[in-house]
Amino acid sequence: MTSAVYTLPDFQEAQVGTPGQRVHAVRAAAVRFRERFMASGMPDAVATCDLISLPYVTRYAFWHAIKHPSPYLMFTNRMIVVKYKDWDNQPRVLLFNPTDHRRAAEVPYYKRMAAKYGEFLSYRVLSKVHGTVEGHLERLGLKPEDIDFISFDHLHTQDLRGWIGETPYFPNAKILVQRSEWQIFDQLHPLQNWWYQAHATDGVPAERVAILDGDVSLGPGVALLATPGHTWGNHSLALHTPRGVTVISENGVSLDNYNPEHSRLPGLKAYAATGQEVVLNGNTLEGALEQYVSMIKEKVVAGPHPDDPRFCNHFSSSELTAHWLFPGLAPTLAQRSLSHGRF
Repeated sequence: MTSAVYTLPDFQEAQVGTPGQRVHAVRAAAVRFRERFMASGMPDAVATCDLISLPYVTRYAFWHAIKHPSPYLMFTNRMIVVKYKDWDNQPRVLLFNPTDHRRAAEVPYYKRMAAKYGEFLSYRVLSKVHGTVEGHLERLGLKPEDIDFISFDHLHTQDLRGWIGETPYFPNAKILVQRSEWQIFDQLHPLQNWWYQAHATDGVPAERVAILDGDVSLGPGVALLATPGHTWGNHSLALHTPRGVTVISENGVSLDNYNPEHSRLPGLKAYAATGQEVVLNGNTLEGALEQYVSMIKEKVVAGPHPDDPRFCNHFSSSELTAHWLFPGLAPTLAQRSLSHGRF
């Protein structure tokens, strides 16, 4: 733990009982937390930065719900940059999901895809690079030494050695990570091998790692909420901006995952009619019941979308994106970007 964050008690009593009991307990706690969070203030500035669009397995993105013949859809991975003051009134900059897509390409899942479809098709046709972490920061007027913290909703595909390893690009940054996510690298489970890079944390100094245990507040209107299930140590970034509260993660790849009853995607309304409130992004299913509870937590904390209150104001860090190769697989309501203040 670092002195720049403090533990939030709001959900501690809700983490008891069976998963079914936790759905109701977390929902009630999220209502109370949302009110207090909105009253706490706002960060100084927020910007989203498109990194790369690439294909993703359709049945992963919408688990059992989707009824579409395409094996793949397209989603766009984004970094979120947050400038804020911590509770000691010290200025801070957080990078959330600063994925180095060049290193991420080495994860076994994407290496297998490249071997199957070839380098040209995989990297020139089926994917599109929009920008790099370094380039986006330069555009925002930020230098590597300005970054205080980096964090990821989870560490699938990530390789941290370039950012905070032995020769770090970010000389002053620490990673904010849940203990249960960091410990995954002690020994990967065989079913985790497809999505994690086994040596992603090698050589990262201990003083660069700020271990978290649950929900924490970073400053007014900025929090990391524990949302386990997609991975054991998954957490979500909550932000309060003039467009309300936004909760950012990859638990779902679109707003359709969170409000399937209003989705135009084939199969989702019928799935919702069975009583399912959310549709999991289920490529690993490390804890499906817990992921469902976590998505309810995100959904209630986020509250209604300012443009269409039928949907919640979740922001997918990798968001379903319309693409000519995959007709009929576009989000009913897209988020695309989040902007507040100036850097």
